[in-house]
Amino acid sequence: MALSNQALIIISISSLLLSLSAASYYDVDTPSAPSVSPSASPAPTLTPTSTPVSYISSTPDGAPGSTPSTAPSTAPVDAPPDQVSQYVESNMAGTLTKTQEFLEAIRKRINNPSTDEYTLECLKTCEEVYGAAVDDMKNTIDDVSSGDYYKANIDLSAVSTNVDTCDQCFEEMVGEDPEFKKFDDWIRGVAGNALAALDKYRT
Repeated sequence: MALSNQALIIISISSLLLSLSAASYYDVDTPSAPSVSPSASPAPTLTPTSTPVSYISSTPDGAPGSTPSTAPSTAPVDAPPDQVSQYVESNMAGTLTKTQEFLEAIRKRINNPSTDEYTLECLKTCEEVYGAAVDDMKNTIDDVSSGDYYKANIDLSAVSTNVDTCDQCFEEMVGEDPEFKKFDDWIRGVAGNALAALDKYRT
């Protein structure tokens, strides 16, 4: 019995060696996982595009939605109040314009008769909260121009809360809408950077 076990082991080892030598002889390629270079390029960031892309698909007339022209700029660190005010006003003014354009695209989609009832409900919710966000942006501009950084902080926080409401409606009733998500993330980025700039002066 022991002899037959030894014979089986010897035969198995011989077969293994034979198959390995054959593979090297014929130079058989085996798939390998791609190597990751430590100097790999960073993840892509939101950059300006030469052609505007719709963030609201299926508009009745194919009109494009709003495309953020730039990624949110970084908040100034330890800047004096006048520079902070200028930074926040400039960012809010640009965001306000893009949000108003986006609202127009939402309204066109609301008026599209082929929009299903759940999507329609979320579009109407988003229209309402985006309208409120526009008011909050206008208030923020007024707040910083008058030096009321505490109130500016409250109004800016409301901007993010409003766009969150829009996202939540789609997530709960329809499924995440990538175009809304992308635009909402951009607004949150701008608002977050503005809040960071105001942090030192909000008390």
